[in-house]
Amino acid sequence: MGNTIIKNAFKEVRSSFSRFLAILLVIMVGTAFYTGLKSVVPDLEASADRYFEATHFMDFRLLSSIGFNDADLAAVRNSSGVEDAQPIYTIDAFLSYGQQTNVAHVISIPDSTGAINDLHLVEGRLPQQSNECIIDKQRSEAGPKIGDTITLSSGTETPINTSLSQTVYHVVGLAESPSYLTKDRGITKLGTGKINGLVFLPAANFTLPAYTEILVTAAGTSGISTFSE
Repeated sequence: MGNTIIKNAFKEVRSSFSRFLAILLVIMVGTAFYTGLKSVVPDLEASADRYFEATHFMDFRLLSSIGFNDADLAAVRNSSGVEDAQPIYTIDAFLSYGQQTNVAHVISIPDSTGAINDLHLVEGRLPQQSNECIIDKQRSEAGPKIGDTITLSSGTETPINTSLSQTVYHVVGLAESPSYLTKDRGITKLGTGKINGLVFLPAANFTLPAYTEILVTAAGTSGISTFSE
């Protein structure tokens, strides 16, 4: 009985070998694709973890409509479970370059490297003078490059000098921020409502009366996978 079944099976294969081969190839391709996905995902997760560790990616981002002062910052830093807290300034402004004018999100950067959400410098260098800036690499693909000059303006009745000490900056570097992993740069009340790029300035350039955000890292999270539960 068993031999008969085997003989019939081989007979069926020989009589429709092309169909058998096609089915076999489909199974092989599907198996290879599934195996590839199973092996690629851990590699991608490990790469993301290394990137977040290298840039000291934040665990929490605190926002306030009235801003934060030094007392608020101290309270956050002294809170249980907090490893570090870093204040930053941010504003939205019109960026003019040549004949182009778009909306940019302007972000302060600390004086030293190794800060929370540390920039990944792709090209050029960090600002060394008050009139120097970094722009995000995505913005430079269709806009200003290293060596170019940009002008920032408020686009409202309130002049930009209430937020920044100066308006004209020389681009000295291109960078990527771990806060922006996709092409989306956020929304704004200015212009069309879409932010087109990022500008990074030394914190000393900002004249705001309060910090706009506080970035926080939690204690004991180093080495924990970003994708773990």
